Amino acid sequence: MPETRLDMRCDKHGILVLGPAPDGVAVVTRDEFFRIPYRVRRRVGLFIGDRVLLIGRRSRNRLAIHPPAAMDELFDVTLRLLER
Repeated sequence: MPETRLDMRCDKHGILVLGPAPDGVAVVTRDEFFRIPYRVRRRVGLFIGDRVLLIGRRSRNRLAIHPPAAMDELFDVTLRLLER
């Protein structure tokens, strides 16, 4: 919802996990977008224009953002299979 504040946390694999929080670092705009702060983007190797994989859980109001570097690790086994 617009005006919702979001907490952003990075896990050890470089995945961002977002959820509503009264003191969150980001805010959902009127057109239902949010901006990831520069320092958070750099921490996970996310650059403007990068494509990401989004996975959400509505029942928990959580969203996971997998930047390109995290997807390499996530799909490592599959990528090795394709190289054979």
